[in-house]
Amino acid sequence: MQVKLEYVIGSLKGLNELVEQKIPTKISYRINKLVKKLSPEVDSFNKVKNDLIIELGEKQEDGSHTIKDPEKMKEFLTKIQEVLNETIEVDFELIKVEDLGDVTIAPKELPMWMFE
Repeated sequence: MQVKLEYVIGSLKGLNELVEQKIPTKISYRINKLVKKLSPEVDSFNKVKNDLIIELGEKQEDGSHTIKDPEKMKEFLTKIQEVLNETIEVDFELIKVEDLGDVTIAPKELPMWMFE
């Protein structure tokens, strides 16, 4: 299945919360596998984002970098959005919501692209 990187990044928090819930073993296994597949994608994105902040930002006294210039911030946001719009292939079997059992989790935390 093709999924935008933006959705993957937004989903990881909810997936990690879901992994901590008591859900059927088979579903837990599938979600754990998915998290392990998606984590490198998020790590790669974070590296690109951090490199871009260093490139466009100004070094602070504490060694960190911050983008203060409005034009450079605009360039940063444009470049980041280009990356977020990339699609990645996610090999994953969709889950039925009812298979989660009596899990209590905020709907905004659930990645809707992974459910039938």
